[in-house]
Amino acid sequence: MHPIKGVDLLRGLKLKSSSATIRYVATCCNAMMYLGFDDSKHWVSMNRDRFHGDVPAVRMRICTGSVPDETSPTDLPCYRGYPMPLIGRLVLAGFVKFVGR
Repeated sequence: MHPIKGVDLLRGLKLKSSSATIRYVATCCNAMMYLGFDDSKHWVSMNRDRFHGDVPAVRMRICTGSVPDETSPTDLPCYRGYPMPLIGRLVLAGFVKFVGR
């Protein structure tokens, strides 16, 4: 990922030193921009509301294990972990990236 501008305003934060995730925050407005990983994941989790224009619809919520059942939204499928359709798409994307080298 290569931001167009404002990269000097991004700061990476870990909630715990042992965490494999880094939350990148814009220091100008304290807004979370995206989630990076220390491990070998080949994707970046972006916040949908950071995009403008014609953005794809949200299809599911993942990793909702810490959300109490009574407060969990019901407008989309919610998964406590990573559902198989998502895993399949990520594996395929990783394969395409590997083959394209």
